[in-house]
Amino acid sequence: TGSLALDGASLPFNTITGNTVGVQFDTSGNSVVGYRIEGNQTGIVVDDAGGNTIGGINSAKTNTISGNTTAGIELRGSNSDTTVIQRNVIGLNDALSGPNANGIGILVNGPTGILLDGTDPSQLNTISGNIVGVQFDSGSNQITAYPIIGHQTGIKVHAGNVTIGGNATTDRNTISGSSTAGIELASSAASSTVVRGNWIGLDNAGTGANGNAVGILNSGASGWTLDETNPNTISGNTVGVSLTTNTNLIYGNKFGFDSASGTVANDTDILISGGSANSVGGTIPNSIQGSTSASVRITG
Repeated sequence: TGSLALDGASLPFNTITGNTVGVQFDTSGNSVVGYRIEGNQTGIVVDDAGGNTIGGINSAKTNTISGNTTAGIELRGSNSDTTVIQRNVIGLNDALSGPNANGIGILVNGPTGILLDGTDPSQLNTISGNIVGVQFDSGSNQITAYPIIGHQTGIKVHAGNVTIGGNATTDRNTISGSSTAGIELASSAASSTVVRGNWIGLDNAGTGANGNAVGILNSGASGWTLDETNPNTISGNTVGVSLTTNTNLIYGNKFGFDSASGTVANDTDILISGGSANSVGGTIPNSIQGSTSASVRITG
């Protein structure tokens, strides 16, 4: 019927808790700022509506969106592609001292053309401490220039044509400190996922390890390619890349390096445990150094 502004900035940290959905926008032009949205099934749902804003560029407009069992923020339907999500805390406690996990920090479930871009620090969301940091259930979306740190799984992909990173240096995500996987390709639709130019397992400075249990886990997508276009640096992990599917190609990437040429070793760089007809290297080899257990391990 019109625009709604939920503004908790003048009375900091009003709390919305204990609901199936804390805030739901079904129309355009709404905003929610300055709220604590915690302990709901889903914190905020944008349901097929455009032009809504979650958070703002000054600290008084920051929402803390944490402890929601399904998702902190869910974008549903194609029209939610113009949602602005900026400078929220997603998955940490109020003191920012530890996790208060959402099931999923941001769930993209319907729209295409979403760009989660952390290039501008004034708009950067803090996404940390969730069971899954960002999950793409719809395709043709991209995440760039984000620190995705300290989740069980950093980024999970169930859809096609998702891009993680990009071709420019400024597109680099730092995806580290995940107890299960930094990136998981979790379904057959994810075979067209593009992963380029990221630091996977390095700290924010690119000089030391903040390893994932697995840097990239391909548990569902056969026919996936991790290519040489703006290579990823995959270092400091227990396993750099794990493949359990078929006909995947891995070439032209860097394993066991810091952001320059120093060594930040993986235990095992590439693990192939199941599947068939996978290819590592070829005409454009991977650069691999320092592995403490194995460069390439094949089991099963």
